[in-house]
Amino acid sequence: MKTNQVPIIAAFAGFVILLLFEPSMPVHAKSSFAGTCEGEMNNLPGIDLKIEDADGKISGLVIFYFQKRRDPSSPWHVASESPVP
Repeated sequence: MKTNQVPIIAAFAGFVILLLFEPSMPVHAKSSFAGTCEGEMNNLPGIDLKIEDADGKISGLVIFYFQKRRDPSSPWHVASESPVP
């Protein structure tokens, strides 16, 4: 059985690069999970994740966007959104 060596070499190169650049990243003594991540589908909002960190208590909100179109040839549009804590 022959093994394709390209993925193995690429994974090894990625690991080496990660090891080289990792020490140069700043380490914060008090990191925060706070932030916003946005996901898209069909060049429209698909999901948003908003995380807050207040005095060590993590909370957040996920917003799911429902996309639809009138028929298979019409463009997609956001029909509704559902926020969930």
